[in-house]
Amino acid sequence: MAFDLSTITRSTQLPPRLVVYGTPGIGKTTFASASPDAIFLPVEDGLGQLDVPAFPRPTSYQDVLEAVASLIQQDHGYGTLVLDSLDKLEPLIWDHVCETVPNDKGQAVERIEQYGYGKGYTHALTEWRRLLRGLDKLREDKGMAIVAIAHSAVVRFETPEADPYERY
Repeated sequence: MAFDLSTITRSTQLPPRLVVYGTPGIGKTTFASASPDAIFLPVEDGLGQLDVPAFPRPTSYQDVLEAVASLIQQDHGYGTLVLDSLDKLEPLIWDHVCETVPNDKGQAVERIEQYGYGKGYTHALTEWRRLLRGLDKLREDKGMAIVAIAHSAVVRFETPEADPYERY
């Protein structure tokens, strides 16, 4: 490919997409509440005493998609969508997959692991991508920043070479 200096352009500035990740109780939600004109999609009960605009708490993945769609389709003055939290959203996606996608034999499943090795998580990945397309549309068409909150977890790690220990 031949380059020509006349083809140089500037990128358009889109609002940021952030994942705020950390241990519980360190202020991730409080940090996100300071985002410009934030509206919360509280997948978990994490708002505490914060006085911020928020959708009703979704009870299904479909509720999450509908909340995002309402922001895409309707006029509003919000500048940031805060999704709180990704780790509480994931089981909703798994439930949605189990309810809507039969296994290879055409049977319904109750748990994401029942699809066979990794297949359920592949179906879930399709839904994550669907949600991300909606969030990108908010960012590109409505000029909204996206802040997603996620929690770290402490798990016990056991190895034959050392004593067990906990890690994030």
